[in-house]
Amino acid sequence: MIPTRLTLRNFMCYRDEATLDLRTVRVACVSGDNGAGKSALLDAITWALWGKTRASAERELMTLGATEMSVAFQFLLGDQEYRVLRYRRRRARSQDVAQLEVQLRPASCDPPGLDGAGEGEGWRPISGDTLAQTQALLTKALGMDYDTFINSAFVLQGRADEFTTKGPTERKQVLADILGLARYDELEERAKALRRERDGRRREIDRGLELIGQELARRPAVEAELTEVANRLIAVMREVDELSDALEALREHVVALEAREAQAREAEAQRDTYAREAGALRERAGRQRGHVADLQAIIAEGETIRRDHAALAAVEERERALNDALGRLNDLLRRHRDAEKRVETARNLRLQELHALEHKLKELSDQQAQAPAIEARYDELHGRLAALQAERERGETLQQSVTSATEEAVQRKAENAALKREMERLKERQRQIADADASCPLCRRPLGPGERRHIHDEYQAEGTSLGDQFRANRERIAVLDREVAAYQEQLGRIEAALREQRALDRELGQVTAQLQAARDAGDEYAAKAAERDRLVDLLDRQDFAHDAQRELADLNAAIAALAYDADEHQRVRVEVATLKPAAQRLSDLEHAEGSLATECQRLAEDEAMLASRETDREAAEARAVDLRAGLADLPALRDEYGDRKLDLIAREREKEELTRRHGGLEEALRRLADREEEGRGLRAERARVAEEEGIYRQLAEAFGKRGIQAMIIEAAIPELQDEANAILANMPGNTMRVEFRTQRETQKGDTVEALDIMIGDEAGQRDYAMYSGGESFRVNFAIRVALSKLLTRRAGAKLQTLVIDEGFGTQDARGRDGIVEAIRSIEGDFQTILIITHINELKDAFPAQIMIEKTPAGSQIMVA
Repeated sequence: MIPTRLTLRNFMCYRDEATLDLRTVRVACVSGDNGAGKSALLDAITWALWGKTRASAERELMTLGATEMSVAFQFLLGDQEYRVLRYRRRRARSQDVAQLEVQLRPASCDPPGLDGAGEGEGWRPISGDTLAQTQALLTKALGMDYDTFINSAFVLQGRADEFTTKGPTERKQVLADILGLARYDELEERAKALRRERDGRRREIDRGLELIGQELARRPAVEAELTEVANRLIAVMREVDELSDALEALREHVVALEAREAQAREAEAQRDTYAREAGALRERAGRQRGHVADLQAIIAEGETIRRDHAALAAVEERERALNDALGRLNDLLRRHRDAEKRVETARNLRLQELHALEHKLKELSDQQAQAPAIEARYDELHGRLAALQAERERGETLQQSVTSATEEAVQRKAENAALKREMERLKERQRQIADADASCPLCRRPLGPGERRHIHDEYQAEGTSLGDQFRANRERIAVLDREVAAYQEQLGRIEAALREQRALDRELGQVTAQLQAARDAGDEYAAKAAERDRLVDLLDRQDFAHDAQRELADLNAAIAALAYDADEHQRVRVEVATLKPAAQRLSDLEHAEGSLATECQRLAEDEAMLASRETDREAAEARAVDLRAGLADLPALRDEYGDRKLDLIAREREKEELTRRHGGLEEALRRLADREEEGRGLRAERARVAEEEGIYRQLAEAFGKRGIQAMIIEAAIPELQDEANAILANMPGNTMRVEFRTQRETQKGDTVEALDIMIGDEAGQRDYAMYSGGESFRVNFAIRVALSKLLTRRAGAKLQTLVIDEGFGTQDARGRDGIVEAIRSIEGDFQTILIITHINELKDAFPAQIMIEKTPAGSQIMVA
């Protein structure tokens, strides 16, 4: 990863927007006063990439008074440039919003771990659907997480010893992450999963073999039952054949008698049919005689029927005329109602307008009366908002004081930690020279009493000086803590007051609108009053709906001219109803005169058919009596046939049941044979699965922490150790060497895996805590740079950047020169190196400078 551009907005001390362009920077010193915002640049990078910083809470990252913050960070991975945007809003429901983008270039190549760019130019989002998915994409592309980054290529302020002070297990995990050993953890889990799968399959096979054994134990019983069923089936089949022959002979005799019985039933049916037909003909002839008599009676009243029909025609003609007059009257009345409705609608509209004007006039009068109170509230709100603005400006000044005091306290606490370690080292050296046979810590020659006292006094004086400085720092820290607490208390009161501002702004907008409305109400009142008087005059004169009023007058005249008489219409309707049957009686008369001769002929035909059916009935009766003779034995034969049929059915059912059982037993034997073959296959599969289970168990152990991973770490340790010692060797006056030990002997005499760090000099190997702040920083620096180079060469991570944040304050002039020389010796291993310091002597030691200056408008960035 090579940084190219960083843009911050409302991030810590960077108010509004600040941009750092690193495209032309290779090795640069980032300088500025304490609290100016040097380390904030690095916090912005880690927050953009991983959402993490040195801050314990994200609320500490946002500039005081701001409601949102954002960081845009551009970087190169290989030949492809990416941009990550991270955004956060104060009091938002969701947390960070992150977006990953790739720069579109013609014929660009996809980087590993991310979707590639297409044709064209500009930026294209390649984020995941969620923040977690986007973060996973970014971490995969970078090849490391936040902890790996700050333990190798990113030496954070106050955390230069992050890797050195970790426990052996944690150090080993960091080294494993740098070497990309997580893929072996994945392989181990896959091998364990496959082993568990094979173990489950083996157990499943064992259960299957147990069931097969239980089933095969039933085979002798099945074979014995099959023999018994086969013998009984042969006997039953013989009985079925004998019963079938006897039943067939009896059936033929019964069939012959049943045929004669069927003929008898047919003759009896014909007899009954003829009897029914004769009865029906007899009834029809009687009805026909009555019908002929009715026709003759209607013809006798012919003259009276024709006279009544003529009177009906005259009355119906008068009814039609009156119906037409009634239709015209209804149309006129409908139009009259419509015209009345239009007149009433016009009147109601004028009344509604008048009511609305009266209501509006009352509102306008009330608004004019409220104008003085609204003006007073308007002036009050303006005054309160002006006071809040002054409080906001005072809060910004207080926040700057909090930031400055906090940064100074952090610096003094870090200095006290180094002073404490140095004082403990001096105590240890005093203890070493206290013995009478003590030797010089530098040349190792024996010391006399005077020399021991002289060295002791020097150590004591140096310790006293360090103690004075330690106590001065502690007192200053206490003062700074009290100042910060006081500032925070004031800021809390200011923030509580400022929370009221939004509500006051809203109320001011409302009051402004109300005041303008009250001032406009007077002019509008006069216009509305004139409109009200005009409407009252129109209603009094009925000056509306003139066309509808004229139409009403015309319709009244037309209704009077029609002269429709409802009473006469009712009398005519009664006469029509009275004479209405005459039409049907005339139709009946005409039908009777035309059909009398035909109906008389039909009566004669029915009487002749009746005589014929009586003769047929008597002949069918005689034939049925003759056929019924000789059928006396048929019921007994039927009963005998039924009994034998039942016996045969019982034997056939027994035969079917035995056949089914025989087939089932044979099928059971075939299944047992199949299961026996299946058991042989399962035993073979079990042997194969057990073998694979053992293989995967061995693979899981090989891929585990004690297997290949331990071998890889063991192989990488010499490279890391040599690289760290080479960097230490480039530091003038340095005699220290680093040794990594990967195994440790326990109190029981066992050997366990570890990653201990041993440091030696001309006085021998000593514990890391026994070294001074300057010495420990040089060791930490060498190890951290060695880790960064190892990460670049061995883990496949796209890391080409080294950042060192402070730490030079513990070095004397010679130590600082050594660190500078060490940095220059590794320039070729990194594309970008950034050194952050507030020590002026180091600014000119590097080819480029990034200067940070804190101003009232926020920190500013300049590149020289």
